[in-house]
Amino acid sequence: MNEIIAIYYEYALAYESNNMGALYFDDLQMLAEWVETNKVKNVKILRDKYGNFFVTEKRCPVCNEYATCLLVSVTYE
Repeated sequence: MNEIIAIYYEYALAYESNNMGALYFDDLQMLAEWVETNKVKNVKILRDKYGNFFVTEKRCPVCNEYATCLLVSVTYE
């Protein structure tokens, strides 16, 4: 199942590039808990035809804080 959601930009970039070393330990724990709880298989950042990100300001479902978020396509198991 796929869903389009908005998550904190640092989480989206780290997950898609598979570079978790860029995150603080607390952020890494929150992201890992979200992935495990929701059985996330893949996260893909959505871009327009020019390669620009879709950005919004809203409450992130991962950290539950108001933040700058990127729209992503999430695939669940």
